[in-house]
Amino acid sequence: MNWMPTKTLRYISYMFIIVLWGSACQEEEREFIDASVDTSIPKDSQLSKLMQRIVLHDGSFDDVVDGSNCFSINYPYTIQHNEEVRVITDREAYETLVPTDPITIEFPITVTLDTHSEVIVNDKAALRALSDRCNRIDEDIECIDFVYPMELSVFTTTTNRLTTETVQHDAELYQFMEGRTSNTVMSMKYPIQLHNHSDTRVTATHNEELLTIILNIENACNENDGM
Repeated sequence: MNWMPTKTLRYISYMFIIVLWGSACQEEEREFIDASVDTSIPKDSQLSKLMQRIVLHDGSFDDVVDGSNCFSINYPYTIQHNEEVRVITDREAYETLVPTDPITIEFPITVTLDTHSEVIVNDKAALRALSDRCNRIDEDIECIDFVYPMELSVFTTTTNRLTTETVQHDAELYQFMEGRTSNTVMSMKYPIQLHNHSDTRVTATHNEELLTIILNIENACNENDGM
């Protein structure tokens, strides 16, 4: 049996490693290029703005108490309802309240704004002032919700770094999208699922399909329905 010289074997092994390394780099670059072409979502794009409207905190479910759809009162808190003291601990409690009922909130309370940030409110005047700053147009899209967890590919142009972010909640996705800069390229990892107002799930496999789904469902349900 004829054996190759040791130097020849070393040379072949060295060249094989270089080929593998080069292929891996090309594959990673190809994946990022494909993601940029097919799934990149610019910060000011129509899709990005619609996604942020989906993940706004919906504060309409407790309007019977606070009268504002852009924030909700955190549990637990206490009210006086028809001269009876009641502790509100869940959404079911609102089913027994109507707008004409005499309701008095016991302060202080903590509220969650549409941006998912929390604010302590010490009295009725402060609550009214907070409500007056709300946009009277209900901006959140209540007819559809993202199904989590969701993965994002994030490329930072200043460092040439590509990472994967996993988000578990509307608040996380909103804060990420709101806080990203022009140096951050965000791409979705498809497929993703969305839960719509008819209690069914729909699947999106690319940006155009996701945009179409959102536009078709955006106004399909009544606002202030607490979804």
